[in-house]
Amino acid sequence: MGSSRFPSSSSPSSSKSSASTASTSSNGNYSTLRKAIDDEKSRSRGSSLSKMKQEKHQKEHHERKGKKCHENCCEKCGYPCKTEKKDDKKGGSKCKSLAEIDRYEYRVKTEFEISGVGSIPVLKGDPKWLAEKVQCFIAEKARLMTPAAIYICNGSIFEADELLGVLKKQGVVETLTAYRNVHLVRTDPEDMARVEKATYITHNSIEAIVSGGESSKSQLVNYMHPTTLETELDVRFQECMRGRVMYVIPFSMGPVSGENSMNAVQLTDSPYVVINMRMMTRVSSSVWDSIGDSGSFARLIHSIGVPRPSFRVLKQNWLCAVEKMLIAHRLEENEVWSFGSGYGGNSLLGKKALSLRLASWKGRKEGWLAEHAAVLSITDPSGRESFITVHAPSGGGKTAFAFSEPTIPGWKIKILGDDIAWIRQEKDGRLYAMAPENGMFGIAPGLDPKKHPAAMKMLEQDALLVNTASTSTGKMFWRNGMELSEKETVRDWQGLEWTSAVTQSPAHPNARFTVFMEKYPNVHPLWDSPKGVPLTAMIFCSRRDDAYPLCVETDDWDEGVTMAAAIRAVASAGSGRKDSPASSLHNDPMGMRPFLAYNFAHYLKHWIDVGRSATKPPKIFHVNWFRKSSDGKALWPGYGENIRVIEWILKRCAAQNGQPGQATALSGSDITAATAIAPAATDSAPAPVMKEYLDVTIPTENPSCPPTAATKSAQIKTKPCASGNALKVPGGYIPKMINAQGLDAAQIQQVLSYDRQFWKDEVAYMRKFFANEMGLETPKEILAVVENLEKQLA
Repeated sequence: MGSSRFPSSSSPSSSKSSASTASTSSNGNYSTLRKAIDDEKSRSRGSSLSKMKQEKHQKEHHERKGKKCHENCCEKCGYPCKTEKKDDKKGGSKCKSLAEIDRYEYRVKTEFEISGVGSIPVLKGDPKWLAEKVQCFIAEKARLMTPAAIYICNGSIFEADELLGVLKKQGVVETLTAYRNVHLVRTDPEDMARVEKATYITHNSIEAIVSGGESSKSQLVNYMHPTTLETELDVRFQECMRGRVMYVIPFSMGPVSGENSMNAVQLTDSPYVVINMRMMTRVSSSVWDSIGDSGSFARLIHSIGVPRPSFRVLKQNWLCAVEKMLIAHRLEENEVWSFGSGYGGNSLLGKKALSLRLASWKGRKEGWLAEHAAVLSITDPSGRESFITVHAPSGGGKTAFAFSEPTIPGWKIKILGDDIAWIRQEKDGRLYAMAPENGMFGIAPGLDPKKHPAAMKMLEQDALLVNTASTSTGKMFWRNGMELSEKETVRDWQGLEWTSAVTQSPAHPNARFTVFMEKYPNVHPLWDSPKGVPLTAMIFCSRRDDAYPLCVETDDWDEGVTMAAAIRAVASAGSGRKDSPASSLHNDPMGMRPFLAYNFAHYLKHWIDVGRSATKPPKIFHVNWFRKSSDGKALWPGYGENIRVIEWILKRCAAQNGQPGQATALSGSDITAATAIAPAATDSAPAPVMKEYLDVTIPTENPSCPPTAATKSAQIKTKPCASGNALKVPGGYIPKMINAQGLDAAQIQQVLSYDRQFWKDEVAYMRKFFANEMGLETPKEILAVVENLEKQLA
């Protein structure tokens, strides 16, 4: 019975083997029979591939008119006498994860037939239509990870529905019935944020990644030697998809075939990742045409790291292997490897990994910037539109501000992108910002129904939520201004019952939502422009509760870059950083700390060069929405009130460009800044006429206004000490007055104040940080700015 399962063979040895196997089978030794069957199949596949290989080489031999295909080919027939080893070309590398595959080691039908693996069925899509280099990429990694099947995605709604069905069957997804096509996923509690300590950059030269090379250790970039990476990859990725489906995701960051777009192919064994990528990027079969036979593409490999059979104890039915988590970037190869996590920041490789880390490396070579920033349109009451970028650390308020409704009548905010900006100089000498993403992956608890009504409306259709709470009526919930009906119950982000008596939030602080960009009511018509929009201003945000002022306009581009490079912020829940207290400050240059991909000194020099090459660079401003009083109360209301600061910023830009600044009518509620230094010469913008004295609190003495008995009291009547709407301070200008109608005058007075001793300490720390991180490689332009600040503060 066992021998009848073998292919017929005329060779005596084959007959003998069959007879022997049949005899063994009749004795009940099934394992021997199984081995014999597998050996026979392997020989059959091998002969088929050998024939295919021989035919191909003979054809190439004839096309070359008798010349050898390569040095190992036979002189007469062109058939290789021995197979050329790819590893030999690379100096004998033994890394299986990085081993390339020969074009003759696989065959594509409606399945992939791969040497040493056999046939892997293709459940969806036709691989024969793919370019050869794409086929090779898929075959290489299929041979490494041994999936049970391959699924070629096209980004259709039918595909999304099919994969949602898979997740529902696995118990991963909960449908929120109060909305239309809105679903909630709860992850393993250990897999709910980016993990910076598991994120690495690899390159043959450590000097390209870390300032000072081998003798230095960067707090901004984690370097891993290529040889070490090879070992780490082999430990994790061999057979990591056994028993699972490998999804092939073709996508573009930016419009497909756009002049500034980037093509990529991601491999993953997570249906959840496929659904998210469809929303965050432009997943389409058209990407195959864009790649073609000559176009390049980023190679992205992701696995949750749980092959079958698995005996892991799952939490929330969420598959992950966080104890082996690794995110590695091979810059020169345009390649990213991610293992062990299904969370968005670690698994949606088109987002931070490609659009920031790989893109910034590419941008340095090509003369452009890839930055962690929102791209916004601001329209004033006169109808004049300006475009700005808002750069901030994770949790620094980019998305919350982008979604906010301005509190000053007549102002409008529209969004082009909430997280990533690619910034290039165009022919007119200005810098243009393009938002490459197709969707938004924002922090849900940062949204308030009263302050962000349009954003909350957006989440009611075609949205995917992660780690929020849900109610018994099928609604999303995270308590920030949200109300419950009398009989409505709540399950928190871990699936446990939650009541209002519980002090802990029902949603994780880093709970996320994924939506299409086009679903947001206030999206700008140019959000998917392949060119981008011209920038008027670049705004860098700090997240700190100390004396860092509400807003500072820097003197010039170099000073703006230097201060942005010295940004410090409190770590947010999205960083996944557990090694420091929640209140401690950490360096977060440009809001890019988790996403820097190369030598910090080279990165800053590149920023300097980009600004200096532009004939009309945007003005650089610094803001801090999070300042608190001595008793721990927030001094600035934030959200829609931020438009008051934006108004001052845009008036400053307009005045310096020779345009009449659009000013909202000032009243007795306008607040003047109290500074600890004497004001210097002011800008050209005329001072608004103050028709009455203002009731304000002066927290520090001003040398230009000698103290009197009146000024020593808590409440005084005073006038601006200088004309104009800005005061000169070391490091630039701060607002002398802003429209603060309806806000607490004493709080606004304090948040506008400038503390000289604070800035002395800050600049001292700035010099120390630059010395530790860059040493002798610190760009001379950065050192010149630091020295100038020290002289002004002396």
